[in-house]
Amino acid sequence: MTLVVFSDMVEESEHYNFRRENLTERKIEQIISQEKAKGRLPDLSGVKVYVVGAAAGSYEKMPSEKIFGLQNFWLRYFKECGADLAKERYGGPLLEFKE
Repeated sequence: MTLVVFSDMVEESEHYNFRRENLTERKIEQIISQEKAKGRLPDLSGVKVYVVGAAAGSYEKMPSEKIFGLQNFWLRYFKECGADLAKERYGGPLLEFKE
């Protein structure tokens, strides 16, 4: 199964605001642990993920360390959900789609 996510990947909700968060490895671990404890991680076992639109739009105004923090968060998040999301399939344009 394949999941294509069209998003800038900036979470802005009542739970988290990634524009303000400093997504260090420690903070990423804390968020993932909280989501697991609350049963909010979906089971995406066997799903191959493509992210299209990351680093688009509002990213132009973000420092590179924030952009990499966002990328690291989502790579870890999808891994914890059982999905297959490689760095090569996370970005602005969809360069290759072999599905």
